Amino acid sequence: MLYRARIVVRPREGVSDPEGDTLSGRLKRKGIPGVARVRSGRYWEIYLEANSREQAEALVRQIYTSPPMMNPVKDNAQLLAIEEVR
Repeated sequence: MLYRARIVVRPREGVSDPEGDTLSGRLKRKGIPGVARVRSGRYWEIYLEANSREQAEALVRQIYTSPPMMNPVKDNAQLLAIEEVR
């Protein structure tokens, strides 16, 4: 079966985020009300073959943890969803 994993990678709390700061400044200059803070990130979609959803989840966790596909000192990866693709 084919599965799609959706993952977001963002800077950890307390780590500087220049891209988010730049976007925040632009939104404020545009006059967008209520913007308190912006954090940037990256979005990954990974398609993989697996026999079950559990196997797909284990493979995805292995992809971004051993060795990590992002810098674990400054980034945090979050698995948003794994869904079967038909």
